[in-house]
This record gives sequence, C-alpha cells and structure tokens, in this order.
Amino acid sequence: MNLVWTTEDFKIEGHVLPNLPMLMSSDEEAYPLIAPNRYLLYLACENVRTHSPKTLRTYAEALYDYFSFLEANSLTWDSWHDEILNLSPLMLYRNWSLESVNTGSRQRQLSNSTVSTRLAALKGFYSWAKREELIANLPWKETEVAVSRLMGPRFAKSFSTTAKSDNLLLPQFRKPPKILNLAQVKELISACNSPTFNLMTKLMLGTGLRNEECRTFPRRYIVDPTGFTQEQRIPIELNPADMRIKGNKPRRIYISCKLMAELKNYLLFGENVVRTKLYNRANGGQEPIELFLNRWGEPFSERALNLAYRYLWAGRERSPPVLNFKVTPHLLQHTFATHELHAENQKRDLISALSWVRDRLGHSSLQTTTIYIHCLDQLAQTAMNAYQEELDRLLKDVAADAL
Repeated sequence: MNLVWTTEDFKIEGHVLPNLPMLMSSDEEAYPLIAPNRYLLYLACENVRTHSPKTLRTYAEALYDYFSFLEANSLTWDSWHDEILNLSPLMLYRNWSLESVNTGSRQRQLSNSTVSTRLAALKGFYSWAKREELIANLPWKETEVAVSRLMGPRFAKSFSTTAKSDNLLLPQFRKPPKILNLAQVKELISACNSPTFNLMTKLMLGTGLRNEECRTFPRRYIVDPTGFTQEQRIPIELNPADMRIKGNKPRRIYISCKLMAELKNYLLFGENVVRTKLYNRANGGQEPIELFLNRWGEPFSERALNLAYRYLWAGRERSPPVLNFKVTPHLLQHTFATHELHAENQKRDLISALSWVRDRLGHSSLQTTTIYIHCLDQLAQTAMNAYQEELDRLLKDVAADAL
C-alpha cells in the first residue's frame, strides 16, 4: 500500500488538482483504490469543512493505515461476515490497533486518542460510502442515549438531550489542556534565543494565534502604535485572504501596544531586515508577505516551528535541553485562552467571557471554549492577575542569537 500525492499533471475535467493524497495498492500495476480516493476527492473538492491540507492529510493517513491493514490480512472494506462474531473489518482494525505493541518495550504503539481520531475519520468514509450506495449497511451499530450536558462547573443549569452512541468508538474522557504558569512563561521567553523566535512566542502567548496563523501572519498587519496608550490593545482583523486561519473564518484579535511597538521595531531593523534581503534576492526583488522568515529568508514550515520548541525541552545533538517542561505552539494557545478567560471574567459574567474567548480563538461553538473553565484551577489567583502585566514587561526583552 502506498500513499502518494498528485502532481501538476493530475486533472479532473480540465481542473488541475496538485498535492492531493491518493492511495495506491502495492501490486505491480499500482492500481488506484477507487472508493477511498473518491472519498478523498470529495473531502478536497466538495466538503468545505475538510479541504484544508492539514485536515485532508489526517483523513488520508487514517485511510492509508486502514487499507494497509486490510491488504495485509486479505480483507475487503465493503463486505464482512464472520459466522461466529460477525465482526466487520473496521471492528477488526480497531481491535488490532488497540492490541498492537512495540516489540522492544512491549508497550502499546497507539494511544486511545490516536485510535479514536483514525476511527472517526473512517466513520466519515463509511458514512459517505453509504450515502453513495456503495454499501448497504454501516459496519457498526448505533443507539440513542440520553445525556445531560453542563456548560461548565460554574454554571448552575444543565440540560438533557439525546445523542447517538455506537459500539465502535472508544469512550472519551475530555481532559483539561495543560497550560504554562507564569514562571514557565518567563523561562520560555528567556530561552527563545533569536528576535524572530522570541517574537513569535510572544505573539502566540499574547493573542492565541495557532502555529500556521503565526507563521503566515502578514507584515502589513503591523501598525504604528503611536497614539495608543500603553494599557490599550490594538484590534487586528484577520482575513483568510491574507493568511492561513483556522476554518478560513475571519476574526479579530488584540495586540498589546507594547507588543505592537516591538513588532514594528522588528519589521524595520535588525534580524528581519537581513532575512528579508535574503528573500528578495531569492525571489527577484519581491517583498515577502509573511512577517516572520527563517534564517534562510524563507517562510517557516509547520515542522520547523514545532521543532524549534522541541529542541528547547528535548535538546539536540551536542546541545542539551534548556527547559525542563514541554512546549508546543498549541500549549501557548491554551495558556493565552485560560488567562484571557480569567481576565474577562473579572469584568463580566462567565458566558460573556467565554463568548469573548471563543471569538478570539475562532471556535465555532461555545461548548469548545468551555474546556478552559477547567484550566482556571491550574493557576493561583495571583499568578493569573500578574500574567498580562508580566508578559508586557517581558516584551522588552529581545535576545540576539540566531534561531
């Protein structure tokens, strides 16, 4: 089984569709698997919720793992009948995923969350196949169950509703995301050893931008902070026409006056000027759109930014780790959201505060944002009150070494 990506030569009805994932069987003819590839085309071209490269890759990798399992065990995806257990191939795949262990450590290879993510993607594939009348029945059984939902521990009211349950997916226990405390934030910013990396960290901590949003943040969004007071935050309208945004949905963020002043200074002087010249030289004098460029004058890749944080806590060859805690761009977003929720809840009721944070993060549902209620207990009251003040002070600190 092979997972490949289309090139510029791939066309459907005259439309060029490069960089789309496709599954190919491992026989000599490399015969394409029609059903899963039709589904991937549907995700890429018809379903607006799943056309982003990152989401599409998640579905493609789940299908690749599943169809590799089927090929290795001489199973077919669209027919199943076990005279004893009547297990579908999808059930067999789930059980195999849960039971697979590493030969050396004898520990499970996949976590429950990874298995659940793959199963959810495969459920989407089978639901689509049933709508397309490629199969008569779904390979799982569904039942309706009564559930009681709470908006959060600080809400007095709850409501009852029904939801569909099945015998395929694993039980889900939603854990509050981890966040950084104030001491860790200070240590992290001090460890970011270049002006570029330092500012990217501060921007994510101060606004809740995600990895791809920070990497593609446009330099034209930088404004002169003159005229704003030091206590003000400057509104910035994020537009999917200018940068990558979760869900391609415009939203507003707020950048502190001090951070904007530092971003403006970075745009005009020092390391950014050198990297911009490298970009200009490689692109025929064209100006870059992105504010942040790597040491070669190129836009950051997702992997490069993730690795930059990983090197801080995991180290690299001939370079020991400088932090004793893990850091990821996602963790910075969780940290911002928790502190922002606390600050807003000091000024207004909790629902209004949640709505504010939801809009800053671009969540489609308030229910998604309520997870941060449970994070409030991870920080002491004094630490939460001091967070923004301390972050503003740290904005003055810029290291000199190259990333």
